[in-house]
Amino acid sequence: MFRTLRISFLLTTLSLIGVIVQGDAPGELKIQEIRKMGEEELLSSSEIEVVGQVVRFHSRDRGLFLFDGEDGIYAYPKKSWPRNIKLGSWVRIKGNPEQGIYNPIVMSNDAYVEKADDVLQDAERFDPNLFYDPSVDCHWVSSSGVIIDYDAFPRRDHIMLQIEMFGYQASIQIPYSAENLEAASELMFKFVTFKGVACVQVNDRKQMIGRLFYLSSIDELKVEQALDYIEPTVVSLEEFVNGSSSDEHYISLDGTITYIENKNVYLQEGIHSLKVRTKNRLDMKVGDRVRVSGYAWSQPISRGLRATEISKLDEAKFVEPIELDHSQLRDPENNYTLVTLDVEVMDIGRSFKGNEKGSATQTSFLCRAGEEVFECKIPTHYIVNEKFSPGMRLEVTGIVNLEQAIDVPWRFSIERMWLQLRYLGDIQVLSNAPWINSERLNYIIFVMLGIILITLFFVRALRKTVSRQTELIKNQIKRKSIMSERHRIARELHDNLDQGLAGIALQLDSSIKLFDKNPEVGLAGMKKIQEMLIYCSQESRNTILELRGGWLEEMDLASAIEQFSELLMEQYSIKIKILCEGSVERLDRYIERQIFSIAKEAMTNACKHSNAEHVIVEIAFTKDLCKLLISDDGIGLKHVHTDYKDHFGLLGMKERANQINANFSIESNNTDGVKVELIVSIKSKQQD
Repeated sequence: MFRTLRISFLLTTLSLIGVIVQGDAPGELKIQEIRKMGEEELLSSSEIEVVGQVVRFHSRDRGLFLFDGEDGIYAYPKKSWPRNIKLGSWVRIKGNPEQGIYNPIVMSNDAYVEKADDVLQDAERFDPNLFYDPSVDCHWVSSSGVIIDYDAFPRRDHIMLQIEMFGYQASIQIPYSAENLEAASELMFKFVTFKGVACVQVNDRKQMIGRLFYLSSIDELKVEQALDYIEPTVVSLEEFVNGSSSDEHYISLDGTITYIENKNVYLQEGIHSLKVRTKNRLDMKVGDRVRVSGYAWSQPISRGLRATEISKLDEAKFVEPIELDHSQLRDPENNYTLVTLDVEVMDIGRSFKGNEKGSATQTSFLCRAGEEVFECKIPTHYIVNEKFSPGMRLEVTGIVNLEQAIDVPWRFSIERMWLQLRYLGDIQVLSNAPWINSERLNYIIFVMLGIILITLFFVRALRKTVSRQTELIKNQIKRKSIMSERHRIARELHDNLDQGLAGIALQLDSSIKLFDKNPEVGLAGMKKIQEMLIYCSQESRNTILELRGGWLEEMDLASAIEQFSELLMEQYSIKIKILCEGSVERLDRYIERQIFSIAKEAMTNACKHSNAEHVIVEIAFTKDLCKLLISDDGIGLKHVHTDYKDHFGLLGMKERANQINANFSIESNNTDGVKVELIVSIKSKQQD
């Protein structure tokens, strides 16, 4: 009984384990079912199983292409594949579907070889109508076409052949080797059949841009027919370039080599040029005259030729470049023409030659000829050691290259023009760059702006300093002016009023004493005191007038004398004539005031005491002197004393003349009246 129970428990346990294992096991899907998954379903899907035959290994990474007889997919291992896996093996892969370069792909977690050796199944015939169908991806197909070109990419470990099939151009990728590269050149212009994996070429947005076939070996390309078995039709280069695009038969033409770049050869005959694609790089030179046989090569701007054979007719000779005006550079007829141009260098830089990582760079000049701006490229194997700089004028010789604007489908348009130089000898310096260029001009402008800003800063600071200093100087001048005016007033009061009052006090004391002895003599002294008081009063009025501004503040000396004479003529009914000689100049203020005071005193005396009918005032200005002469036709002075002690007015005029270092004199007789003369040096200064 216990034995029966143990067997029953064991069976139950095994059944439970089977259920658990079966629940966790991945579901097996067909490749077609995986390819139908959407983006969200791919991201959220769990582990799956897929079975297929290995039809191709990827040439660069560890991936492989599986085909189950209906559809194909690309698989990539997280670690590695089983060691016994090979081409034709049937494998079971457990993994997760993901988005990748081939959409979708399977990221393998584990793989099992179910059958190691098997014959590759029959490939599906590639339908030309599905050439641009993106759903035909990773399919195992067979097809055919004509090999028209090839390029080697050693760094990426593959060779890329261009094949023309069904009116389309596609690419065939095979592993790189020296043997495969040599065999590829022999396949040029041959009709071949092949079996391979048809894949879709996409851009960064996963949009289809072309068709690519993966082959494991170049031996899988089977030659069915060569296209160069017939005799070529001989035409001229001009006839070929200008001929109908429908002329696709085998032709032969002659031309002179203008440039050789890898497998591209440029020919020129007269004013017509042609780009020829050869199987291999030619062992020929620029200037060699050659005969080329091949097939027309359709190009967007001008026809090219794919050569099956090229032979030399004559040794190298100098090729004369064509001189073009800058307005003709974009003419399609000048595409691939060897030309010479005078250009101005705008900038110097480097551009990449090719699309591969680590590809060589070449020096390029950004040039301008008239209104045309274009690039001049120097071959990669030339190192530019000479010193070139923007602004230089050069004569350049090179091959014109035109590129069509592909975004203007309704009309033909040239998008870009550039010049391919052949070697450094194609550059001749016509003139060096001017010293002043845009870079230096920007530097100068920057420095000048800096100087201007610094100058404005210092000007502002200096203006504040000058404003403060000006205010200080203004205050100092104001204080000095006030002090100077105070000193002048004090000197005036001292020289005139104070001395006059002192003289009056002495005369009054003397007269009082004389009254006791002789009243008549004392009375005469009192009359002198009266005259002295009148003189002091006049001096006081003159001083007050000067303090209020005076005539000399508003007019020159001659005008002030003339205006004062008008007052005297109204008061005394006497004719006063003013004569002025020379240019009236403003003198030192103190000197003018003393001359004016002397003139007023002399004119007043003539009007009051001379009984004259006419008074003549003459003022003369010379370079160094000012002369004043006042004369009248009166009774004159009976006694003229040199010390003038009995005439306070005359004494005052003499003292004023002494204060300004002037020569003063009085002449008088009973018949000619009185002449008062004053001669003042213009350079004279007032006495302290």
